[in-house]
Amino acid sequence: MFVAGRGNPTPFEEWRGTVGALLLHGFPGSPAEMREVGAYLAERGVSVIAPLLPGHGRQPEALRGVRWSDWVREAEEALRRLQERCTRVFALGLSAGAALSLYLAGKKPLAGVVAVSPAVKLRNPLAPLLPIARFFLRWVVLGEDADLADPGGPERQWYYTRAPASAAAEMYALLRAAWRAAARVNVPVLIFQGRRDGVLRPEGAEALLRRLPTAEKRLIWLDSGHNALVDVERETVFREAYAFMEKVVRR
Repeated sequence: MFVAGRGNPTPFEEWRGTVGALLLHGFPGSPAEMREVGAYLAERGVSVIAPLLPGHGRQPEALRGVRWSDWVREAEEALRRLQERCTRVFALGLSAGAALSLYLAGKKPLAGVVAVSPAVKLRNPLAPLLPIARFFLRWVVLGEDADLADPGGPERQWYYTRAPASAAAEMYALLRAAWRAAARVNVPVLIFQGRRDGVLRPEGAEALLRRLPTAEKRLIWLDSGHNALVDVERETVFREAYAFMEKVVRR
């Protein structure tokens, strides 16, 4: 099946207070990885929506023909729904979902962004070749997460272990668009980056911090793997993310 994890990949939403959070999963993950942070925020009065981005949550073949603009449209629709009922809306994303959050912040009115393991510098040196490889390579093997310190991590995940090369190229195009958009982000941004990240080069988080023009930005280092939302320090991420939102709203 080329699927790993035992979490629930379906989208979810909880309507609570007038502060909202758009929760954007990574590539090729699912809302399963956003469930605990979503529950944490909802328990504290934050309304949350975690959409399932097109092509995810089914089988890897479902990603064929999907463009990164499709992920943007799905995220924008969820953001629109939140903004209809909330006075302040934040975006909280993981990896490619963090890149998508930053892309939105460059063009949409957001209260702030929480970027968890933002996909800036990939460890795989062949990643820049994806725009070309998509024309002669069918699949990209991603494998299972091997950098998590918490053995219970798979209970909170659901993701593909391979993806069409065309979809991986679209993901890479999203990362490049998000990097360009980051230079226009003037809302508060909180970044989390794990030093044990097996997918990203951690120094990418520092590069992102320098690129953001906003005066209110902070980078919190973790000893977690790539998916910090399901690893041993996840409660630290939840607590700091909520405190960040509360501070921005209070001000």
